[in-house]
This record gives sequence, structure tokens and C-alpha cells, in this order.
Amino acid sequence: MKDHRLAKIASGLLSVILVSSCGGGGGSDRETVSSAPVAITLDNAEAAAGASAANSQSTYDVGNMGGGIVVGVSAQDARPNFRMAAFARRQLRWVTKNYPPVSPQVVSIVITDDIACGVSGSATVAFDDADNSGGISAGDGFSITFRNCVDDTDQTTMNGVMALRLDSAFGDPGTDLAWDMGMTMTLTNFMVSGGGNSSTIDGDMGFELATGDGVNFSGSIGGNSLAVSVNGVTEILSDYLIKFTSNDATLAYSVDASGTVSSTDLGGSVQFDTLVPFEGVDPDYPHTGVMKITGANGTSVTLKVNDSVNAQLEIDADGDGNSEQSTTTQWKKLDS
Repeated sequence: MKDHRLAKIASGLLSVILVSSCGGGGGSDRETVSSAPVAITLDNAEAAAGASAANSQSTYDVGNMGGGIVVGVSAQDARPNFRMAAFARRQLRWVTKNYPPVSPQVVSIVITDDIACGVSGSATVAFDDADNSGGISAGDGFSITFRNCVDDTDQTTMNGVMALRLDSAFGDPGTDLAWDMGMTMTLTNFMVSGGGNSSTIDGDMGFELATGDGVNFSGSIGGNSLAVSVNGVTEILSDYLIKFTSNDATLAYSVDASGTVSSTDLGGSVQFDTLVPFEGVDPDYPHTGVMKITGANGTSVTLKVNDSVNAQLEIDADGDGNSEQSTTTQWKKLDS
């Protein structure tokens, strides 16, 4: 009974959407990232804006549940860029659709099983029916431990631990038009490698998503710390909150993000805060929105969206509250 169900869950939990770095190979070693605020200058303003804006835009494809399993590392961008909302939503979808059917018990039941991966390696999947309900409900949890697990979709290798806990549950995303789900995901030394690239993810991510009609969605992603390292380039989000809306019919979305990002490229940290929510139509970049990125000593760069291709950067390098230089850049460059 449970073998094929747990195998489906494991496959669903493998659905990682990562856009990782281009260039040569490299192991999973992570450079030390300073958390000290770095001053924003004319030279690093674009990098600071890119690190902040790219992380805030990690919710683009939240509206797309996706029919297939997408696993892997693609060599496209030079920055670790973890599509958090799409990743979390796929986990939520698979958990609610494929959890092991068990009968209510007098005591809490934990179902554990070892499964073989598509090509080689193995994974251990555990489902904790915390309230003995025999179904998915708040407090229930999943965990999966990968051991050199090679998926047959794109030959990527996975190691590490992913744990997921349902914090709230109203309705069924698989059958109901109206539902509201919340979960907390913890990734521990979760590594994905393939094609000469290697990515490591550590940290926590809370995810909530709700809809009243199966078309319009609203939700949030937040947590204490989430580190993504790709081929030695690391970014860490801390005390972050990304609120978003999306429409599955029109593909319109909005994003409002705040938090702190530390980067090996920056050599320190900057804070980011959305002044005017980003709005756009998936898969395009936002066509409107304003974000302020603040560094040490009051230095800052304000990103003002011109359209879905270009953005304006207003740089205050001396921290007096006035911009000394304004320059135009492209979204694609900020996200690379």
C-alpha cells in the first residue's frame, strides 16, 4: 500500500527549482559571508540592487503548480537564485495530494520508508500524523533524507535533509476552489549537483498560500535565515518577508518584500524595503515598483522600475539623503 504512495511523495519533494550559476564546476564549499553592513558606493550599487531585487522577485512562478517534476541545476545566471515560492508550492501540492493514507490511530503514527531513486541512491521518507487523524491536518509533518539520490529526469544528484511541517490547513488544494495552507520548511545541508554545478541550501522558510476561487492567490514567504550557495557564491536572507499575489488566469502578480541580504559578492549585508509594490505579468519582470536598499552609514540605492525591461538606480553614496547619481540598467542585468 504505502510503497508507491511514498515513492510519489519523494518524487514530489524532489521538485526543486533552482537557477544557479554559470561557469566552471565547483564543489559545495561555502564561503564565509559577512553580516556586517557594507556601504553602498557608485561601484557596488548595481550589485546591491540586484541582490535585493532578485531575491524579492523569487515569487514569479508561484501561480504555476506545474504538472511535471522539475529537478536540477541549470547554468543560466551568475547569482544564486532560489525560486522560493514555486519550490514551496510544489511541496505543498505534492504533500496534500500524495500523503500516505492511514487509518486514525489511538496514538500518533509515523510512517517511514526507504525508497530507491530513479537512477541510483536512495531516500528515506517519513510522514508524521501528529493528531492521528488519518489525513493531512495542522501539526502533521514530512521529512525526506537524500543519500546520493540521482533523479532520472535530468541526472542531478541530491543529498541532505528536507523537513516540512503543516502549520495551518483549511480546505484541500487538490479538490477545493477555496483553501488556505501554511507550512514551515527546513533545509539542512540540502545539496543539488549536476552539469558541473553545485548548489547548497540551508535554513528555514515559512510559506502561506490562500485562494478563494482557485484563480486569485495571496501568500507570503518569510523566515529567520535562508542561505543559498552556488559554486562558492553565497547569499543569505535573514529576517525576511515576501508578500505576494498572483492570478493564474492573467498571470499578473505583485510582490512586496523586506529583509536583509548578505552576499559574498558584496562582502557584507544590505537591507531592502519595498516602497511601492512590484507589479508585473509572468514571465516578464515587473513593470512598476520601487525598492530602497540601505547600506552602512545611511548610504543607499533606490531602484525605480521604468518598465519590464529597464529600471532606474538613484545612488546616495554619502548618506545625506540625496542621490548623487542616477543611472539606467536592465532587469536582466540585475538578475544575473
